[in-house]
Amino acid sequence: MVTIYQFMVAFGFTVANAVAAWFAHYDPVNIGWRLMFAFAAVPALIQLIGFLFLPETPRYLINHGHEKEAQEVLHRLYDDDKEWIAYEMGEVAREMRREAILRQENGDEFVLRRVLRTAHVRKALALGCALQMFQQLAGINTILYYTSSIIRSAGVHDKITTIWISCGISTVQAVGTILPLNLIERLGRRTLVLSSLIGVVITLCMMGGAFILINYDSTKINPAQAYIGIDMNSTSTNKELLDLCFGFRNCDDCVTSEHCGYCSLREESSSLPTTFGQCLPVNSENTQHSLYGYCKDGMNNATAYLFTDTSCKTRFTVLPIVIMILYISVYSLGMGPIPWVFNAEVYPIWARGTCVALSTFTNWTFNLLMSLTYLSLSQAITKHGAFFLYAGISFFGFIIFYFSAPETRGRRIEEIERLFMNEKEITSERNQRHEKTVSGSVI
Repeated sequence: MVTIYQFMVAFGFTVANAVAAWFAHYDPVNIGWRLMFAFAAVPALIQLIGFLFLPETPRYLINHGHEKEAQEVLHRLYDDDKEWIAYEMGEVAREMRREAILRQENGDEFVLRRVLRTAHVRKALALGCALQMFQQLAGINTILYYTSSIIRSAGVHDKITTIWISCGISTVQAVGTILPLNLIERLGRRTLVLSSLIGVVITLCMMGGAFILINYDSTKINPAQAYIGIDMNSTSTNKELLDLCFGFRNCDDCVTSEHCGYCSLREESSSLPTTFGQCLPVNSENTQHSLYGYCKDGMNNATAYLFTDTSCKTRFTVLPIVIMILYISVYSLGMGPIPWVFNAEVYPIWARGTCVALSTFTNWTFNLLMSLTYLSLSQAITKHGAFFLYAGISFFGFIIFYFSAPETRGRRIEEIERLFMNEKEITSERNQRHEKTVSGSVI
């Protein structure tokens, strides 16, 4: 079920990209992007209407003395399968009795405090949060959120083409998420996590290598052409900004900066020197033109020049796209679903809600961190440097999980708890069980 949840998230990415690509054909500057935002309200509205018909959970109803209503909900869910309904009712009742006993034994102690005081639960929580943390630090949402930017950095200039390629990559993620459904029980959680992380490290290094090739292949900028077409004596000329852009040695370095773009001669303008190229400040009010020079909006010969602040021509355009597909494929096999599966099954019932909430908080915290830092990071240490950094972090995660992550496949919750206990805790737990069994038999 947890893996299916991951699949639905990936499927949502695919549908969102497909709809965005479709709307992009309708005047993307003025209308298309508005249609994209408006469409997001459609599934939200459907979900809101669905919530109006959503019943309370059987557990909630039984807990509030509405057993008949709980049975009616289960009848709707299981098509009047009386045997399964009876089993579910019994499971809910047993779980509630167990929680009542735990509350009686521990009073109204704050659950988080008890989690932190219980050594084996604390260890499981640390590992669960680490899995969620490294799931994000592996760079998955950097690639998903910035797929279009990465594709443009690889040399794809057309925005609609970029969106359709993004849609294809999202489809790979959705399909890749289905594959672990059988592998999780066949190969085990630990094996999938470790093998997936190795694949992630390799593909991230390949991505870094691909952007090194793109940078090496990028058009070189001739310093002698830097000031051509620019009035350096004008009081409106920002010389500091010009010096920043003039400092870049090729097109790829130029467009990596948020302040600069590359101005070059269009191929069809063969009557002019074809080696011309400048790195110029971007016009923030119209990013299709530069602030100065031949690519400035309104220049007489501006149509003879092409200005871009996102992509450069390269022979290696297809390389990052193929590597992204490989990366998402190996990521989806293990690091995608396993952190959620692990956190759903390793905690005792009394701690499960709190621990899953903490691990989910960890996931979203690092999701936010990665999404906020990628663009700044790619400018500070280059695009290939960012991917090599993600690869190094992922390898560090591999080492941690290799020595600390146990295999939980085919184990009951009590057996999984013991995996995180030391010998003293295991002995104490067995003695407590024995005492309860003896006292129960005497009664």
